[in-house]
Amino acid sequence: MSKVYLLCGQVAAGKSTYARTLAERECALILSADELLLKLEDRCQGPAHQREMEERIQAYFLTLILQLQKLGVSCVLDHGNWYADARAQVMRFCADHHIPCEVIWVRCHEQTRKKRLQARNAQLKTKQGRHYLIDEKMMARFDSWFEAPEDVCIVWSDADEA
Repeated sequence: MSKVYLLCGQVAAGKSTYARTLAERECALILSADELLLKLEDRCQGPAHQREMEERIQAYFLTLILQLQKLGVSCVLDHGNWYADARAQVMRFCADHHIPCEVIWVRCHEQTRKKRLQARNAQLKTKQGRHYLIDEKMMARFDSWFEAPEDVCIVWSDADEA
């Protein structure tokens, strides 16, 4: 039976890296809200618009989950899923459709996140195309929006570095 893996975590916690590992291990499809946003938006348009776009993308992903379920394909929702209500919506949807759902909080230490963010920004500055450059001030703002989940699987992405 297919399953939904709902990742959540702060910026630069290692969610996308973990999503790739998990997708390979479970033969799952990654649904990335960030990748979709980069295709749809030219620039950041503020927190209200960001939240609206995330809600629309999540609604679209829920329709995809049903299609994937019919095909027997698991999926990894690769996004910060910072808000408890957004995570609850996915869990309710999955429960209503009898689809197993596992919430995984990808975490790492703040210093590791800052190092990763600096490395990511340096790499992205050399690439063409659309991408997110996030400085420490933005990271702190995004962190303030994150609502920590309870009673979920926690994966420390920097366990070998601590």
